[in-house]
Amino acid sequence: MLRVLLSAYAVLFVSVVTATACPTFAKSGTYLNFTGDQLYSPQSYSTIATGGAMLSSCGISGAGSVSASPQYTLNLSGMQGYDLEIQVNSSCDATLLVNSANGIWYFDDDSNGNLDPMLRMSGSDALNGQVDVWVGTLGSNCSATIEFETWTASTAAPSNSGNCPTIGLTGPSYDLNGPQLYSPTNFSASAYGSGEISGCGLPGHGWFTPAPQFSFNLSQMQGYRLELQVNASCDTVMLVNTADGTWLFDDDSNGNLDPLINVYGPSALNGRVDVWLGTYNGQSCPANLELETWTN
Repeated sequence: MLRVLLSAYAVLFVSVVTATACPTFAKSGTYLNFTGDQLYSPQSYSTIATGGAMLSSCGISGAGSVSASPQYTLNLSGMQGYDLEIQVNSSCDATLLVNSANGIWYFDDDSNGNLDPMLRMSGSDALNGQVDVWVGTLGSNCSATIEFETWTASTAAPSNSGNCPTIGLTGPSYDLNGPQLYSPTNFSASAYGSGEISGCGLPGHGWFTPAPQFSFNLSQMQGYRLELQVNASCDTVMLVNTADGTWLFDDDSNGNLDPLINVYGPSALNGRVDVWLGTYNGQSCPANLELETWTN
């Protein structure tokens, strides 16, 4: 009887571990093969936005949960000169996680509006090859539609290579920790950009400077998520490079054409976190950046 109970426990344990396994590009989803030209006509698919492992426990910056296997494994070619836009429409609060051909993780929550995600990716290094796509949730599973579409990359992108945001530069540095940031902390800056980031191989769109506006050296972030929100007098965008090297982008999640990003997990937060405040159309304006930690 004891052996039977132990066996049953082992099966249950394996099932729980399997159900909560972190997302990995070692697994594959439904295979889709496209060229950049083919995706110039949008391609839509029905899927299920599915939870599983919490990204905050997987060392991947993002919110909510996703399955271990991606819903789709794209094999892309001929992507030179194109951006790839992936957008989701769902009946719940869906999220989007992408691992690009050059191994960079991209995440979005609400950039498509109505609690739905959208990512726009640039650069042939990120797009030519295997691109894995997860549709996750911030709550229950639900039906969803995902659309893949290419757009002609900005013809000005090649001349902007020297204006791409880079972690090789730093902004004004601040040393902060999780308990300190439990009280919201505000920083004033100008939101502006010297070049459009299309062609930089980074998530998002808009105009940014090469150097970040802020470089935060964070510690004691275990058990916290970090919320960064912007309030400005123009259409601002925000780009973040986390301590583990993940790039995050947002445009309008804070409402009123202002961005908001949540960063999860100690590996993404303990260390240097760089923040860029750009604008959608190249103008400039005063902006306020607020940092706050939360325990949920």
